[in-house]
Amino acid sequence: MIEQPSNPPDAVIGRISMADAVELVFLRVEADGREQWVRDARRATGFPSLRAATKRATRLPEALKAFGMGGRSALAHAHPSGLHAAA
Repeated sequence: MIEQPSNPPDAVIGRISMADAVELVFLRVEADGREQWVRDARRATGFPSLRAATKRATRLPEALKAFGMGGRSALAHAHPSGLHAAA
């Protein structure tokens, strides 16, 4: 898992979820390697660069249509409620 800095990360991985409603969700990689999609960008795994986030996003299943995005942009879409059950 990539270390979570106290400052906004340079980049995160996002995707559009249509589980309950159309919304932006973010990838959180747990210490044991499990992946979880969260609604709050502040809980997402941070990446050191947009290039690193995009590279990791391309390794996810194509059906997810995940993408790298800048950390500050992601924080603009942060949800205070936290977790989202999208898979």
